[in-house]
Parts: sequence; C-alpha cells; structure tokens
Amino acid sequence: MNKMMKVYILRNEYYKTEDDLPKKATQDSSGYDIKSVSKPEIVGELSCDIEGVAYYKSIKYIQYHTGIYVNLDPEYKSIDSLIFPRSSISKYNLQLANSIGLCDNGYTGEYLARFNYLWQPEDLLVMNGSLVGRVNCEKIYKLGDKIAQLKYSNIIDVEFIYTDKLSATERGSGGFGSTDNKTPNPIEERYKYADFESFTYGINHDFIDKLNEFAIFCRQAGAEVYISFPNYYKEAVH
Repeated sequence: MNKMMKVYILRNEYYKTEDDLPKKATQDSSGYDIKSVSKPEIVGELSCDIEGVAYYKSIKYIQYHTGIYVNLDPEYKSIDSLIFPRSSISKYNLQLANSIGLCDNGYTGEYLARFNYLWQPEDLLVMNGSLVGRVNCEKIYKLGDKIAQLKYSNIIDVEFIYTDKLSATERGSGGFGSTDNKTPNPIEERYKYADFESFTYGINHDFIDKLNEFAIFCRQAGAEVYISFPNYYKEAVH
C-alpha cells in the first residue's frame, strides 16, 4: 500500500472532529470535497433594492469561505494543492473565477473559493435606461454546500533553454480546432499539383531537373508535391 501524504488542517470552529475533515465522495474519487462555512459574499456594484431583492450594475465575484488552513507534509516539498469545480456546478449559474485554484506548497492562509456569476435573461432588468441584474439565490451555492474539490499534484521543476529551431512534430503549430480541420502545409497547398499547362514550349531536361530539385525541397519541408505534365510535353522532351 502506498504511503499517504499528511495534510495538517488547523483546528478551528469549523474543523474540530474527524467528521469535519474533507472527504472523497467515493473510494475511487480523485478529489476531496470541501464545503462552504459562510454564506455567499456577493462583491459588486449595487444599483438598488426592489422589494428586498438586490440589483447590481456589475458583480465582480461571489466568494465563499472554507475555513481550511493547512500545512502540507514536510516530506513532500514538491506537492501543491489544486481547487477544482465539482460536477454539480453545471446546475448553478456559477463558474470558478480562476478556473482552477492553485495553492502553493508553503501557503498557510485560508482556502477561499471565488465564482463568477453567469447572468441569465430572467435575472436582468432595465432601470432608468441601464441594465441591472439580480442573483438568483436558487442557482448559487449556500452555507454548508460542497462547493469545490481539493486535489494534490506533483510540482515538476524545469529548465528553460533557448533554441533557434523546433523539431517537426505530427501535431505541428496549428491552433484552436486545427486537429479537427487540418491546416494544409502552405507549400503543399500551393504546389500539390503543379500542372504547368501554361508552358507550351521550351521544355527541356534542365527544366525538368530543376523541378525535381524543387519537389525534393518541398518534401523535406513536409509537403507532398506531385508534378505532372501533359503527355505531349513528355513527348517533346524525348
């Protein structure tokens, strides 16, 4: 059985007993669920209050306290803590503000979770020519809810080294979506089928040799090039 890393949680009013500690939902789960020990703190520019409902010009984030302060096992210097959203977030109008929270190995402050609030059409109202919005309290986490999951990962130190040329790879330099619609090699796109039908005379062996050299160059650059001639050009060469 693998040795388990120890995580020391500071005992406080929220974490006193074994039952209070973060736990996995199942034995096979990757992350440890963490819960909110506070009501949601909405940070934004308040516009007005209508019948007890707050409307905002903008919302920076909604913050939750977890009450978790930790020291990581000193034997594990190359470990950091990651805070991931739970799958339940899909039921709410929330998005973890920093996508994944990264807590450095030596961090001893409280783990906080900040979420962006995703406005829905029913949240919005036009007032005095300005668009304002409310927070749907049924679509955000509440006090005591499991709001995120804690996971630990290895820190890999790297050395950055300059190079003047990158090795060719199958993946290449194509950006977003490029593996769905492969971007042709620009040389291949331009010269894949070089027909040269505009040349009606003057074709000789030197010209053919130059074309062959060009084709070899293109293939070395990663392009598949096919050079073809009408039959009467071939006959003229002979």
